[in-house]
Amino acid sequence: GLNGALPYFKRMHDMYPEHVHEEIALLTIPYGGMSPETMAVMPTWRDWYLASDQTPFYDYMKTMLKVLTFLGRGTEREADRWLLKSPQHVEQLQPLMTVFPDATVICTHRDPVAVAKSMSTMLTYTSRMSRNPEKLADVGRYWIDRMGRMLQGMADQRHLLPDEQSIDVKFHEFMADDI
Repeated sequence: GLNGALPYFKRMHDMYPEHVHEEIALLTIPYGGMSPETMAVMPTWRDWYLASDQTPFYDYMKTMLKVLTFLGRGTEREADRWLLKSPQHVEQLQPLMTVFPDATVICTHRDPVAVAKSMSTMLTYTSRMSRNPEKLADVGRYWIDRMGRMLQGMADQRHLLPDEQSIDVKFHEFMADDI
C-alpha cells in the first residue's frame, strides 16, 4: 500500500513545505524539464527542452505533489499548499499557469551578473562529480546565454500572469526579510 511507499518517497523526494528543495526533480522523473542541463553543458537537451511542450511534465509534477500531500497527511509534513521554486518556471509560464491556474507567481528581481556568477560557480562544482568536469568558462558562457533565454521567456510570457496572481519582489529585500 501507500504506507509502504512512504519510506521510498521520504528517501527519494524528501519534499515538504518547510524544506528547502526544488521540485525540478519531479519534472525530471518523466524525462522533462531543464534539470539534465544543470549537470553538464548540454545544448542538445536544451534545444529539445525549449522546443517541447512541458505541460505533460507539469501535469506529472502536479500528480506527484498530490501524492506527497496524501502521504504527508497526519504527519508533521501535512500541507495544503506548495511553494514551487524552480528557475525553470521563469521560461515556462504557459505550462505552469495551465496546470496551476490558481497559482500566485512571485517574480524576484536580482542583479543578473550576480545570478550568472552564482549559477556558474554552483554548476561547475556540480560538474566536478563528472568524469570529465566542465571548465568554469564553458559553464559561464553556456549559462549566461541560457539565463538570457530564460529572462526573455519571462518577458515574452509575463502577460499570462494576471495582476492579482503575480507579485514582484526585489531579491535583496526578500533576503533581508523573507517573511
